[in-house]
Amino acid sequence: MRALASPAIHLMNRLKYPQKFLLISMLFAIPLLIVLTQFLVNLEADVRFSAEERIGLEYNAPLIHLLALVQRHAALISAARSGVPNLDPELTATQQAIAAQVQRVEAINAELGDRLKVSQDWEQVREALPTLETTSEQHLAISSAILALITQVGNNSNLILDPDIDSYYLMNSVITTLPLTTEYFSQLRTYGVAAIAQGALSDSDQTRLTILAGLAASALEANMRSYRYTFDFNSTVAAQLSPESDANYAALSALLDLIRQTFDDLPASNLSAAEYLDQSTRAIDGSFALYSQVAAELDRLLDIRISSMVNNRAVILSITALTLAATVYIFIGFYLSVQKTISAMQSAADSIVNRDMPGDLVLESRDELAKAAVAFNNVAKNLDLARREAVEATRMKDLFLATMSHELRTPLNAMIGFVTLMLYSGQLNEDNTHMAERAFANTQRLLTLINNILDISRIATGGMDIVPGAVSLRDIAAGLFNDLKPQADEKSLRLELVYDDQIPKTINHDETRLTQIVTNLVSNAIKFTEKGTITMGFRRRDDQLIIQVSDTGIGIPQSKQHLVFDDFFQVDGSSTRKQQGAGLGLAIVKRLVLLMRGTISVSSEVDKGSTFTVEIPLDLPPYETNTPINRLDQVFVDRLNAPGSAR
Repeated sequence: MRALASPAIHLMNRLKYPQKFLLISMLFAIPLLIVLTQFLVNLEADVRFSAEERIGLEYNAPLIHLLALVQRHAALISAARSGVPNLDPELTATQQAIAAQVQRVEAINAELGDRLKVSQDWEQVREALPTLETTSEQHLAISSAILALITQVGNNSNLILDPDIDSYYLMNSVITTLPLTTEYFSQLRTYGVAAIAQGALSDSDQTRLTILAGLAASALEANMRSYRYTFDFNSTVAAQLSPESDANYAALSALLDLIRQTFDDLPASNLSAAEYLDQSTRAIDGSFALYSQVAAELDRLLDIRISSMVNNRAVILSITALTLAATVYIFIGFYLSVQKTISAMQSAADSIVNRDMPGDLVLESRDELAKAAVAFNNVAKNLDLARREAVEATRMKDLFLATMSHELRTPLNAMIGFVTLMLYSGQLNEDNTHMAERAFANTQRLLTLINNILDISRIATGGMDIVPGAVSLRDIAAGLFNDLKPQADEKSLRLELVYDDQIPKTINHDETRLTQIVTNLVSNAIKFTEKGTITMGFRRRDDQLIIQVSDTGIGIPQSKQHLVFDDFFQVDGSSTRKQQGAGLGLAIVKRLVLLMRGTISVSSEVDKGSTFTVEIPLDLPPYETNTPINRLDQVFVDRLNAPGSAR
């Protein structure tokens, strides 16, 4: 499992917490946005689909009314030609109504015809309308064209593809079964009124009426089946349409019974053509009235569907927005919690660096990171306690060394004085003189060691101050060259002085400590150089004084260069080493450089030599006694932060 997750671990280990949170947020947000976008696109498509259905209903509404007028006109023309009196006013009114209805269809076609791709179909219907004054066959052709146009509108407006059961079967009624039912009953009305007016039926008329009656009955049953499916699925629609649909079914069924009874024995029938025209027209008009109610109910269902989808979209967007807001809120809280924990850990670390004891860490979070932070704080407290104990132990050690060094120097100075008197008394033979000289050299080396220990102790305990004053660095450099050249000459080494003329004649510095730094560096170089050249250089870089001491000595291994400034460190720590010394010279140099707010570094290569570079301010500001930089704990912290470092 860990191997599988290693790429993710590798990635996370290289990111900061803001980047991690951003990456995780994007990984969650991008798929969510893709899914949400796809959902909204599909929902919008469904809304447009249902809106297109309503457009189909809007276009068909005047067409259905035109169909009713054309069918009525056909019946009136047939009745008038068969001798039914007093029909001219109604014929004229119907023709005027047809003309007005054509204008309404024209208007709706101008608005929606191109969108539904039925403009050309309507043009064909409109061009055929002037033939209404001719035969019943022309009426039939026009009615068929209008029925075909109604079906085409249903196809192009998605009505025939409606996805819901209730609205689908209502659509089936308004597009197919109900208009077809009215057409069959209209033809029964047209041909029947002529037959009754003539009082006889030919065989062809009998066959035609029989076929039409069968088709009308089948269409009526098909229409009722659509209603039954709808009513079984949707009780609300049933409550709205069931009474009207049942009444229409009963009226048309009664008309069918009347037609069968009349035409089975036409000569014996007492039904007049006018009465037949009136009864059949009322039944057919009831079908068109039912059509208006069904179309209105279908439009209501479509409107409810569209409103529901729009509301669902709003709800989903709201829920998504709230979820995202809550997620962002939680993420921000999580991020701030992590940052708070990390800040607490950083504060504990800063307390160590600033030499302050970290307090008890109390976090509201109970997660693993918080536990780690508490553990780190406890470690920090223990480490700070250990540091303080070490500082105190070091202070006591340095105090002890300072005291002992002072006590040792007093008798040692007396011994040096006595040995000096013996050497210059002229009363010693050669052997005794040699022994006295050895005693003098050893007491001098011991005094140097004690002085170095005393200097280390004074620096660590804050007893040594930097006292700047106006000095001539050129004079100091010349004096150091003259003082150190005899040491180099004793080992046949060449001592060179390089001085930058850009250094001001007078600088503000501590001559004693500056001399001590250069003396220790050059003495150290002479000690570890058997042949070649020692170079001490002084140059200026901006407001910094650069002191460099280079040699061609034995060099320092790379692995030990970071240790050369530690107390009592010897590159060759064996008991058989050639060079004498306690390993305090460079440690004193480093501490003096730190007191001057400077840096020291070393570059070296074995058997080729070493170069020590000191960088200190060209002019020192006034120093106050016991400033924080002079205290032992600051030196201790510097060594904690970069053990053995020159900085």
